[in-house]
Amino acid sequence: YGYGLSEKPNGGYLIAGANEAGAKREGKRMIWVVALIVCIMLVAAVMVLFVPNMIAAVVATSVVSLALTAIFAIVKAPDVAMTEAAIGAGLGSLILALGLKRLGFNQTGGSQGEEND
Repeated sequence: YGYGLSEKPNGGYLIAGANEAGAKREGKRMIWVVALIVCIMLVAAVMVLFVPNMIAAVVATSVVSLALTAIFAIVKAPDVAMTEAAIGAGLGSLILALGLKRLGFNQTGGSQGEEND
C-alpha cells in the first residue's frame, strides 16, 4: 500500500498508484482554483482603494491575506500559510482596526470625530 516513487521510461518519476492522466486533470483543476483565488485577491485589493468606509477597507485587506493563505495551502506550504494567516489576516487586521479606533474612524456612519447617539 506504500506510495513509492518509480522512474518513468521517458525520465522523471511517477508516484506508484497514480496515473499521468489523473495528475494532469488535477493540475488543470488546481490552476483554475488558484486563478479564482487570485481574482478574489485582486477584487479585494481594489476594494481597499475605493471603499469609502475605513472598516470595510480593513476587512478587504484581511480578505487579501486570507486568499494568499489559501494559495500557500494549495501549493503545499502549510508553515507559510499558518504564518500568513496569523500575522497577515490576524495581527495585521487587529493593528489596522486599533489604528482606526485611535484616529476616530471606528464609526460605521458619519465622518471622523462625529459621535453617534
